[in-house]
Amino acid sequence: MPQALSYFGRSVDGRLDLDGDELVDVAVGAQGAAVLLSSRPIVHLAPSLEVTPPAISVVQRDCSRRGQEAACLSAALCFQVTSSTPGRWDRRFYLRFTASLDEWTAGARAVFDGSGQRLSPRRLRLSVGNVTCEQLRFHVLDTSDYLRPLALTVTFALDNTTKPGPVLDEGSPTSIRKLVPFSKDCGPDNECVTDLVLRANMDIKGSRKDPFVVRGGRQKVLVSATLENRKENAYNTSLSLSFSRNLHLASFMPQRDSPVKVECTTPSPHVRLCSVGHPVFRTGAKVTFLLEFEFSCSSLLSQVLVRLTATSNSLERNGTLQDNTAQTSAHVQYEPHLLFSSESTLHRYEVHPYGTLPVGPEFKTTLRVQNLGCYVVSGLVISALLPAVAHGGNYFLSLSQVITNNASCTVQNLTKPPRPPVHPEEFQHTSRLNGTNTRCQVVRCHLGRLAKGTEVSVGLLRLVHNEFFRRAKFKSLTVVSTFELGAKEGSVLQLTEASHWSESLLEVIQTRPVLISLWILIGSVLGGLLLLALLVFCLWKLGFFARKKIPEEEKREEKLEQ
Repeated sequence: MPQALSYFGRSVDGRLDLDGDELVDVAVGAQGAAVLLSSRPIVHLAPSLEVTPPAISVVQRDCSRRGQEAACLSAALCFQVTSSTPGRWDRRFYLRFTASLDEWTAGARAVFDGSGQRLSPRRLRLSVGNVTCEQLRFHVLDTSDYLRPLALTVTFALDNTTKPGPVLDEGSPTSIRKLVPFSKDCGPDNECVTDLVLRANMDIKGSRKDPFVVRGGRQKVLVSATLENRKENAYNTSLSLSFSRNLHLASFMPQRDSPVKVECTTPSPHVRLCSVGHPVFRTGAKVTFLLEFEFSCSSLLSQVLVRLTATSNSLERNGTLQDNTAQTSAHVQYEPHLLFSSESTLHRYEVHPYGTLPVGPEFKTTLRVQNLGCYVVSGLVISALLPAVAHGGNYFLSLSQVITNNASCTVQNLTKPPRPPVHPEEFQHTSRLNGTNTRCQVVRCHLGRLAKGTEVSVGLLRLVHNEFFRRAKFKSLTVVSTFELGAKEGSVLQLTEASHWSESLLEVIQTRPVLISLWILIGSVLGGLLLLALLVFCLWKLGFFARKKIPEEEKREEKLEQ
């Protein structure tokens, strides 16, 4: 309408059809002008949408898109056009529409062929009195949501961008929607009621009183599990696997030639989530898994635990849910590869009867623990039993100092031997001094954390009491010190005999003075002098002491004789 109009509507007339569309046109007067208003044609659209096949097969893949098997469908979008405008007018016009798949869903479950998108905008030419159709081809992707139907929605409007055309009737729709369900194969009620049964077994056994011992040659644990569906199809079946921190999952293998596909993800180090038979775990299907675990070298727990849980999107009654979880466990202890040894700086000692020092030399015994295995070991305890006191509270050896490295040591009270401590006068009938016949000093050392390839040592400095051994009557004695490597109470470690005991031997020898008789001494001197005189006489007879004459003297003597 012209913009410079004043007094618009001062007169109105609606009696003539000026454009021949058999509709009365309206003339509206204004100040010095008149405006003719004509009605645009009015059309009514009746859309229809039919999808073939009517349901999406979950199992069958009847086509291939972009190198993958897919379920392909085709939708026929049709428009039947009618008009309530009589008379002459161009009864052909254009329609713009946009088809969308799951427009309110975050993830794409289906896309249109060709574009690979969920939206497909198009333009369609319509004519009054006819039915015009357009084919929409799309395919369903591999998805985990098979419960909600797929929504195909078409919104449309008349295209009047090039020239004025008809308008839609007030009651004409502007969109159409079709829900395409997934075929579940769940009987007449179309509701799947499943019954998942899960069983698991571990190849090791161990109780709290009789745990399984993990030795160096045994580093693996095998768990076999079987999942079975005893009722209707189970959609989106998943298997959750969790295991204790002292295990590492080495392999997860379904049985060979199994038709059931299994795919797993790792949300955390000790958890696996696996889809079983995606998208549907069929009625009567069964799959067996073999799980291989390795023992962890850094985490030592008293129990190994493997737990499996099966779930699905299908319905399962409460009475059958108890067998959806399987758990297998065993109590374990670990046998670390340790080398326990002792070294001493003094193995043999002679007691001199005329010594002046009451206390003899100080010697050192070094206890060493080496971790040669892969386990990180903690909670070890060294107990040293050091013979020290004989009868009457007399010390023959005494502990002077404890030198530690990564250990905490305490010196405890003297032990009480099973029989009375040996008397020094009885040493002639005793060859060994140990914890059975002497009172011992006890040293207990709690070792720190021992990583792989490391060692810890404890040094024991002791003194020999010379005065005690000088008074005692013996020829040779062996002092036996014993050392034991153990673990704290309740520890998960079990030590072997080779790494359990060690001992140190100290041999003490007493030397006695030899008394020589005076007559023996005089006789020896006289005998020596007589032997010397006899030797001199023999040499004299042999001419050993005669001086040789030089040749000039011999000639001179011969001349004198002549």
